Amino acid sequence: MLTLNTISQRFVIALILALGANHVAAQEGVPTSLASPSPATQTMIASDDLHTTERQARESLNEEQIASERKSETARPASERLEVEAGYSYDYLTNGFAPWQSAHLFVGKRFESRQSLYGVYRETLRIRQRDREGQIGFYQPLDRRWAVLLEANASPTHRILPKWSALAQIERQFGKGWVASAGYRRTAYNTAQVNTGVFTVERYFSRYRAAYTLYVSGLEGAGTSASHRGQLNYYYGEQSSTLGVSFAAGRELENLGTRILRTGVQSFAVQSRHWVNSRWGMNYDATLHRQGDIYTRKGFSVGLRYRF
Repeated sequence: MLTLNTISQRFVIALILALGANHVAAQEGVPTSLASPSPATQTMIASDDLHTTERQARESLNEEQIASERKSETARPASERLEVEAGYSYDYLTNGFAPWQSAHLFVGKRFESRQSLYGVYRETLRIRQRDREGQIGFYQPLDRRWAVLLEANASPTHRILPKWSALAQIERQFGKGWVASAGYRRTAYNTAQVNTGVFTVERYFSRYRAAYTLYVSGLEGAGTSASHRGQLNYYYGEQSSTLGVSFAAGRELENLGTRILRTGVQSFAVQSRHWVNSRWGMNYDATLHRQGDIYTRKGFSVGLRYRF
């Protein structure tokens, strides 16, 4: 019978092998019958999962904490916790685009004062180009109601991923499970600068969380576009395991150099984090994303998390 230690060892080995396969594929440069996408299209493809990326680390550490607090307005974490996660994702793209792959390592620390500090290292393979990215974030409560989130990420390779990105966000708890936040993100790609406003309203009730997020993005010199995301989560178990669904729709801007193209986007996702016990947990997601007529992306991600 396999133990959790054996499972975790095999998972890490598989993760390393996947990274190695990515490296080989990137070096070999497998030929394709289609021409490489323009730099502007690469920028749009990278921004496809920008909303997912900016949520990943924050929701992994803080959503669970806030959900616990909603059960009791005076509740606080019993002790400081350190969490580590290794994960892998794979996405199939239509219209001749090569599959996407990525692997990440997440480390997060939660403090008794409700502060959170986290970092993420990620390697990706997109359009047969390999990228590396680092991210760090800090969540700081100001009092019982107000909190701020500061987040920054950078890529030393930035072939497809942004050169850098920074987020500042303010959060307010209103009581009776209501929380609202507003943030500003600045993102620099090789061919474009993007400014994004992020506005979220959420409500925790019983064992559920319902949230709505509005993204207003502006490509410099090209006006703005908006997208919307709705999410519903169900929490269960003593460790606040969760199962959720989300739907997003809107329009994004693409800078083609000679003209600006607005592309409609729609996506649907199922996300889950299941704690096997107080130490071990697993994440698994499935996503269906349509980027206008350019491609449809179908993918999954898995992660193994350990809490010290």
